[in-house]
Amino acid sequence: MPGYFPAEWFIVDERNHRAIAQRDYAAVELTVSVGDIVHVVHSVKGWHWVVTADGRREGWIPRKCLPQTIDGHWAPV
Repeated sequence: MPGYFPAEWFIVDERNHRAIAQRDYAAVELTVSVGDIVHVVHSVKGWHWVVTADGRREGWIPRKCLPQTIDGHWAPV
């Protein structure tokens, strides 16, 4: 199936080229800038569903957009 989605959130029927959602999912990527503050809601395979600090915008951002901890790994607060 083309496009990215967290496969563990779907029952995938490759034969019939469809998937059944097991939870709500929005394929929305969020544009962020250096210094933006976001709250991480979900993390799935290198992508994080975040909400901006003001609560006005939300979407997926890749792991590389978040700062790393001292040991090189990012961990949600």
